[in-house]
Amino acid sequence: MNPIAYPVSLTRCLCRPQLATLLVVSVMVAGCASPPPKTDAAAAIRAEMESASATKPAVVVPPQISDALQVTEAPSATNNAPAEARFDLIVNNATAREVFLAMV
Repeated sequence: MNPIAYPVSLTRCLCRPQLATLLVVSVMVAGCASPPPKTDAAAAIRAEMESASATKPAVVVPPQISDALQVTEAPSATNNAPAEARFDLIVNNATAREVFLAMV
């Protein structure tokens, strides 16, 4: 049975756990340190937001429309129409269908 022959650099790395740990930590730090990619979409969104937040000129409403929207008289709280009759409904041991059919 022949042992598997590894390249010399790999066997040295496996013999030194500190070097392997240093390599793994270096790769992890390098991966976290890279800046996020900048895209044109972010710039386009910012430009659109700035143009949308710009103040717009006030719209002038013609006086005829303003006059038409004015309330000429407030609705009276006391009108002369008689109040609608109200009733209480007390139901025991009846289905909703029977109650609604009895009202008709």
